[in-house]
Amino acid sequence: MYGEEFEDKVVLVTGSQQGLGESTVLLFASLGSKIVITDLVKDEIEKVALKCQSVSPKKYKPLTVVCDLTSEDEIKKLVKETIDTFGRLDVLVNNAGYYTEGNVLQPEVLKIWDNHCLVNVRAIMNLCHLFLPYLVETKGCIITVTNIPVAFYPEYYVCATTSRAAADMFTKNMAAQFASKGVRVNTVHVGGIDTPGFGRMAHAEEKRKVLLEITPLRRLAQPKEIAKAIWFLASSGASFMTGISLTVDGGAILL
Repeated sequence: MYGEEFEDKVVLVTGSQQGLGESTVLLFASLGSKIVITDLVKDEIEKVALKCQSVSPKKYKPLTVVCDLTSEDEIKKLVKETIDTFGRLDVLVNNAGYYTEGNVLQPEVLKIWDNHCLVNVRAIMNLCHLFLPYLVETKGCIITVTNIPVAFYPEYYVCATTSRAAADMFTKNMAAQFASKGVRVNTVHVGGIDTPGFGRMAHAEEKRKVLLEITPLRRLAQPKEIAKAIWFLASSGASFMTGISLTVDGGAILL
C-alpha cells in the first residue's frame, strides 16, 4: 500500500549486518530505497549489500560503511560518506544496541553502564545531532529500536533496559523539538527477537525460557515482523504519529 513512496528514498540502518537490521535493510531495498548498511564487520555488511542489491527493483548497490558507534570520528565518517554518496537522508533507523550482563551489585557495574550508554544513548544522540539538518531538508523521520518498558526483567538486564529508557526519553524530546520542522521521531518497543545475536548471548537458553514465559504468544518475534513495524512508522501511514512508542512484543507488556 505504501511501498511505492520509498522508491529512491535514502534509508540508513545501524547494526545492519545481521538480525533485525538485516531484515530492515532488505525490506526497504525491496521497495526501491537507496540503502546505507553500517556495522562492525566489513565482510558481513558486504554480504548483506549483495542481498539488498538482488532484491532492489532497480538493482541499487547499497553504500556500506564499517562504523564503530562508540567512536565520534567514525560516526562523522558515516555521515560524510552517506551525504557525499546520496546528498540526502530520508530515514534514520537507530537499530544497533549494546548488551552485556550486569547487575547493580557488581564491582564493575559503572563500567558496564558506560559501555551501554556509549551505544544505546550517546551514539543515537550523536547520529541525530549530525543527521537532523539533512532530515529537516527532506522532512524525514527517525525510528529507534528500544525495549518494552517493564520492570520484571532479570537483574542482569539492568544496564540494557535503563539505557534504552534513556533513548525513549530522548526520542520524545526530539519529536517535540522537530515536529514543527516536519521531522517525525518514534520508537519501536520490542520484546524477545529470535536473531543470531540472541543465540550467541551468554545463557541464551535461560533467557529464551524467561522471555517465552512472559510473552503471551509464547514465541519470540521474527526479525521480519519488527522490520515491518519500522517500515510502517517510516511510511505515510504514520504521518500523524510522532513521539510514540509502537509496541511489538507478542503481548509481553500486558503481564
